[in-house]
Amino acid sequence: MISRETLRHLPQNVAGPAYDPSRITPGIVHFGVGNFFRAHLAAYVDDVMGKTGAYEWGIIGVGLTPGAAGPGKHAASTHSRASTA
Repeated sequence: MISRETLRHLPQNVAGPAYDPSRITPGIVHFGVGNFFRAHLAAYVDDVMGKTGAYEWGIIGVGLTPGAAGPGKHAASTHSRASTA
């Protein structure tokens, strides 16, 4: 699980955000925040924030199906952070 505490203790060979996550403000609402979303759109936005400081493009994910409640609970426990490889 990735949390703010985990980010402080990443091994040297694991990259964390290249910016201060507390500076992010919402700018995108995305409906359906599954694995494809995390591996593509969220990864691209993370990259742009790290390279440009465009913190106004934070993402708010909206789940519309009954199964979406589970990922939402997980997102709260990880401060809305996910990992990609």
